[in-house]
Amino acid sequence: MILLIGNSNEEVIDYVALLLQDRGLPFLLLDPNTHGKSFEFDWEVRGGRSCGELRYGQSRLPLSDVQSVFARDIYRTKFDPMVADPGRMLYAFVESAPILMVNRFSACATNFSKAYQQQIIAAHGIATPKTLITTVPDAAREFYEQCDRRVIYKSISSMRSIVRKMTDADLERLDHLKNCPTQFQEWVPGTDVRVHVIGRELFVTDIETDSIDYRYAGRDGTQRTMRPSELPPDLAERVLKLCKSLDLVIAGVDFRRSVDGTYVCLEANPNPGFTFYEQYTGQGIGNALVDLLSYKIAA
Repeated sequence: MILLIGNSNEEVIDYVALLLQDRGLPFLLLDPNTHGKSFEFDWEVRGGRSCGELRYGQSRLPLSDVQSVFARDIYRTKFDPMVADPGRMLYAFVESAPILMVNRFSACATNFSKAYQQQIIAAHGIATPKTLITTVPDAAREFYEQCDRRVIYKSISSMRSIVRKMTDADLERLDHLKNCPTQFQEWVPGTDVRVHVIGRELFVTDIETDSIDYRYAGRDGTQRTMRPSELPPDLAERVLKLCKSLDLVIAGVDFRRSVDGTYVCLEANPNPGFTFYEQYTGQGIGNALVDLLSYKIAA
């Protein structure tokens, strides 16, 4: 049995469920918002095996029958306060169950500190952009000049934010930094590259657009083209080692490829919305994930 844990109205969860259904593979979709209402479970670990059961409706599933779990963005779930501590139980299961877990909470933790994650990326021999995180207006002004006024800025949180290019006009409102810690990075002219890592497989996508943040090209009134691509073999191996060190079974690793061909890594996203890329390129990212989740069934 494969467990999908995530919002039942979320696009990626729905897509993976559809792929599993099309293949006739056994799976169960659990919406964490209904934990304690439509499902509950208890378990213990004996000799490295999960012993316990999952109860949903009138059915009971031994946890020993669960071979893999795809957990999607559940650390952002708003649990019902009327149910006694439902989140802790679910978090503990995702973190500790000795089965294939895509991904564990601990593996997602570095995404909450971009500066820390950049240090890990650099330790794997992958270039990163010059970065400043600050609440000090003068520090931001100095950084802007150091980077020849080629700077982008974005939120430091793990929540999605729109990346914008800094301009001279922004200098007039830097006093707001005192109440809003912000990440500034040297802007690298070139092409955006998204690398989806699924186990040991890489799906590379080149994105061309005049927008600073390609995800919002339509909002900016610009065009966006996306096409399958490849990484240099040595960089591809470094990316795989990076994700292994982060314990990320699935990841979306973002790069900028400069005009001279240098790859600069921006971050590693532990909850990539890969359906957005797949619909443009036709790459089989979802099927690769299903292959991974169902490896024992297929065997």
